[in-house]
Amino acid sequence: MENLLITNSRSSKGNEQAMGSQAAPTTYNIVAKLLGWGQGGVATVEVLTDVPGVSLGAEMKARVAEDRKRLKLKDFAFWKSKGLRVTGAVLLRNAVIDPELGIVCREVYVMRDTQKDGPCIVKRHSAVYIHAPESASTLVVKHATVAVLADARRAKSVEECVTLAKRMVEDAAILGEPSLLLTVAEPSGRIEELPIKVPAGADGDAIEAAVRTGIDPDSAKMMARSKAGWWLVPMFTAELESDPYIRGKLNAQYANIKYGPPEEPMWTRTNAVLRGTFSDFIIADVSPTAEPTDNEPQLLVDLLGG
Repeated sequence: MENLLITNSRSSKGNEQAMGSQAAPTTYNIVAKLLGWGQGGVATVEVLTDVPGVSLGAEMKARVAEDRKRLKLKDFAFWKSKGLRVTGAVLLRNAVIDPELGIVCREVYVMRDTQKDGPCIVKRHSAVYIHAPESASTLVVKHATVAVLADARRAKSVEECVTLAKRMVEDAAILGEPSLLLTVAEPSGRIEELPIKVPAGADGDAIEAAVRTGIDPDSAKMMARSKAGWWLVPMFTAELESDPYIRGKLNAQYANIKYGPPEEPMWTRTNAVLRGTFSDFIIADVSPTAEPTDNEPQLLVDLLGG
């Protein structure tokens, strides 16, 4: 796909939702590391993502909420019987913080049974674009692109973009196929998006060439005139977890959300979890950070804060 300058306007879906009858209570999808076992299917975990009222790295008790409708409660004792061990990584879905009980979640998903299985990386403060199924007859999704919002930087010139891009691409290439996006929200409300494609295995010179070729003269002038500069965002595309249980969760999460065309993707706020080796990673989870407040796809610049 050629580099394109995409012009958008902000979505009004958020305002439409705000006019609904009553908002659902907010729950959080928390990534955590298992530190120890407790009684009654409870465990001690280290919190690896930001949660309101809980500091990053906090050690807390975690448990699965009981539900009489379930045939079997898949709590920490259940997952221990399936191979989960201390140092393993889990996703606590639809969780709330109880002042006495700690983390109480709806479900536990295992990202990694034990540290011996390899690295488990959490890219906090990210956004995800789930690629549409490859055919209309299936819900199976195979790839996703993750934008690492925490590493995004403002730039006002092509030279600044070149300097930033070299480090961004180097870091993103470890996790998948790297790319970049220049974006800004103008005071008038106009949105500009300029994708920059990076060749596979690109070295410093190739990255510089991609940036200089990808930023057309008119965009460079608009960027220079911008008060704060444009956002340069590092991204990578990788394969989604192939486990049928996890993939089914991804399908259920995104089947009813617009995927968007590849040249104009919509993004969902997430803490992306990747696992594998230092040369081959797959995406284990890209659940929204909060349910239901963060599961509506948006323009990337809106998730950056304008």
